[in-house]
Amino acid sequence: MNTFKEFKFERRKGIVWVCDVIKSSSYLNSNDTVEDIEEYLPRLYWTANNLVNSFGGKFIKWTGDVFLAWFDIDLDRNKKRIAEKVFKAAWHLTFLNNVTQLGVKPQTKFGVRHGITYEKDGLLFEIQEQGGHHSLDLIGRAVVLAFRLSGIQAKFPSIVTEKEIVSENSTYSKFDKWNPNESDILKFFKGETFGIEGIMISTEKAPENYSEKIEDSKKKLNKLIHEVDNNISIDEEIEECLFKFLELMKSGPHWCNDVVKLELEFNRKMLEALKETKRILKD
Repeated sequence: MNTFKEFKFERRKGIVWVCDVIKSSSYLNSNDTVEDIEEYLPRLYWTANNLVNSFGGKFIKWTGDVFLAWFDIDLDRNKKRIAEKVFKAAWHLTFLNNVTQLGVKPQTKFGVRHGITYEKDGLLFEIQEQGGHHSLDLIGRAVVLAFRLSGIQAKFPSIVTEKEIVSENSTYSKFDKWNPNESDILKFFKGETFGIEGIMISTEKAPENYSEKIEDSKKKLNKLIHEVDNNISIDEEIEECLFKFLELMKSGPHWCNDVVKLELEFNRKMLEALKETKRILKD
C-alpha cells in the first residue's frame, strides 16, 4: 500500500550544517556509558532543533547521533553572511554543550563537531505522508562533504568548513587552512577528492604577523565584559535569534531550566575572571 500522499523536490542553494557527536558509537557500545548517551541524545535533538529554527534554518533530519540542517540562500553574494550566521549558531551549540552537557552528568563529557558547506545544487525533498506526517530530506555533493567534514577534529568551536564561505572578519570563529594527507583523504573522504582543496578548520591560534596594542586588547575586553554582564550579543540579529532560543528553552522540558541555570552560572564565573583580568591590565 502506498503511504505517500505527496512527494516533491526542488533545486535549492544554501548552507549545509552537519553536527556529529564525538565517539557516540563507543559510548553506545559500553555498558558504563550507554545510559548517559541515551539520556543525552534526545536532549541534543531537542536543543539543536530549536536552535536551528531560532537562527532561521530548517532542521532536515536526525540520524541518531548526527543532525542535518539547511539555511536557504537567495543570492550567491549573500553566502558569507548566511554562513557567518550558521557559524555563530554552531558556536553557541558547542559552548552550551561544553558548559552544561545539556543537564546530563556523564562519566565522560560529550563533545560535538560541525561540518558546514555551501551547497549550490541541492535537491530538497518534501514528503507528505498519509495521516498528515511531513518530512524533509536533502541530497547534494556539498551535503556529502559536510557529513565528511563533521568527522574531522578542530579547536573550539569545532567547525570544519570551506574557504569559499569564510569571512575574513568573522567575529565568532577564526579559521586556518587544513591540508589533508593521503591518510586523511582515505580516512575522512574514502579516497574522494571533491572539495578538499579549500578546507578550513577553526583554530585558537592568532594569524601570522598578528600584533595588537594593549589599548585594543582593553577595548575588546570591555566589549566582552559588557556582553557577558548583560547576557547579550552586540550583533542585534544574533541577539534576536538567541532571545528566541532562550524563550524556547524556558518553555521546554524540565531539564531545560537546569541547562539555562548552568550556563548563567558559568557566565557569572567567566565575568568575574574577565573583570580580574581587566584589573590586572590597569595595574
